[in-house]
Amino acid sequence: MKKIMGLLVIAALALPMYAATTATAGGAIDLELREGLCGQAASHCVTVPRDGTTDPGARLIFTLPLVARGDGEKAGRSQGECVTLHRSSQAFFCDYNIYLGDGSVSMQGTLSLQFDDARTIPITGGTGAYEGATGTLRQHGRDVDMHIVVP
Repeated sequence: MKKIMGLLVIAALALPMYAATTATAGGAIDLELREGLCGQAASHCVTVPRDGTTDPGARLIFTLPLVARGDGEKAGRSQGECVTLHRSSQAFFCDYNIYLGDGSVSMQGTLSLQFDDARTIPITGGTGAYEGATGTLRQHGRDVDMHIVVP
């Protein structure tokens, strides 16, 4: 379970947002963020079943804080749910949103159960300044790199 909790360090804080997240129509935005951890201040994580197993179908529901990697400033939060897939896949499927100061970005995809494995998943949309967003999110440990393309 530590692996899942560590991996889901994509943030949840309803605090001041990272200034560099301002989106402009027709452009690309690159963000370098660091996720919080389950059990850390301002994080909320629940496993179902509550015993923390990683059997297929087990779920992790989370809200985690995000900070800017460069200066540690609060950037936003992440909320969502991940479901453990078949053991042989060593992965889980996640559906979640990252909330930034001027909107949110939605993602869906398969992330590794191994905390140090890097995975890239697609951005499937957004709201506010990120409405219609596409792009990718790459997660490696606690580091999150987002490339957001706004129409």
